[in-house]
Amino acid sequence: MRRKIILIAWGLVFFLAGMAGLIWLSFYLSRPHLSDEFFLDQLQEPVEIYIDSYGVTHIFAQNEEDLFLACGFIHARDRMWHMDFNRHLGLGRLTEIFGAQALKTDLMMRTFGLKETVTRDWELLTPREKRLLEKYSAGVNAWLEQKLIWAEPEFVLLRYRPRPWTPQDSLVIKALMALSLSSDATSEAIRSKILKEKGPEVASQLFEEEIKSFPDEVIKADLAKDFLDFILGASNNWVLSGKRTVSGYPLLANDPHLRISLPSVWYEIHLSCPQWSAIGVSMPGIPLVVIGHNRDIAWGFT
Repeated sequence: MRRKIILIAWGLVFFLAGMAGLIWLSFYLSRPHLSDEFFLDQLQEPVEIYIDSYGVTHIFAQNEEDLFLACGFIHARDRMWHMDFNRHLGLGRLTEIFGAQALKTDLMMRTFGLKETVTRDWELLTPREKRLLEKYSAGVNAWLEQKLIWAEPEFVLLRYRPRPWTPQDSLVIKALMALSLSSDATSEAIRSKILKEKGPEVASQLFEEEIKSFPDEVIKADLAKDFLDFILGASNNWVLSGKRTVSGYPLLANDPHLRISLPSVWYEIHLSCPQWSAIGVSMPGIPLVVIGHNRDIAWGFT
């Protein structure tokens, strides 16, 4: 009897060790290997991707289409779960991943109608913009087709494989960001419900009229600082003259007031091709430098 218990115990130890080894192997294989070479049929010419000592990705391509394709490949390599989660969130399809517990969120997101917004936005794009988004999507899908992509930790734990990326999915990410900056959406819904159920008299007592602008006299006066509380919740963007900097060049200070998240909403990247070059932060799912600079100007996002 004692011998049987010992054998069972050892068998359990080996089983648990084997499972732990498989989990470790899955996570290890999902890590990006920075020195790898990839051969992608979709590329017209070779592309160089360099990761500097700060972990910032620099992509050097010989044409614009290859640049966008490589950007999609790198975004997917480092942030595929982030991109796929936001895609499901924007389309109101989180239930497909998390089950019934995400149903209320999906119903709310479908009420916002981002899918319909994306359909309209796609029709407004120029042929060049559509082509570049298609190249970006091809880059994302090229990464998805790599071996053992299923081993990414989040996909292992949730037991599913992400579907191919489409150009419209990038527009979903853009629309989701726009929605996240619509901070009045919840309060407007509450005001509308109270107005409908209690009437305008009660609603006017509960909600003060919105301040659309400040009089010039207030802005010019010393009392202007007392009104800062009204605008602290918003993003800000300002420029410092070169007369006030050590370098003699002007500086752009940009502070988008976004929620703190992990992973970060931003992905720092340098995109370069013969037509243009820019460095700054992008959003995984969108092949653009949203906040950054090129050789001539800098820009922000508020």
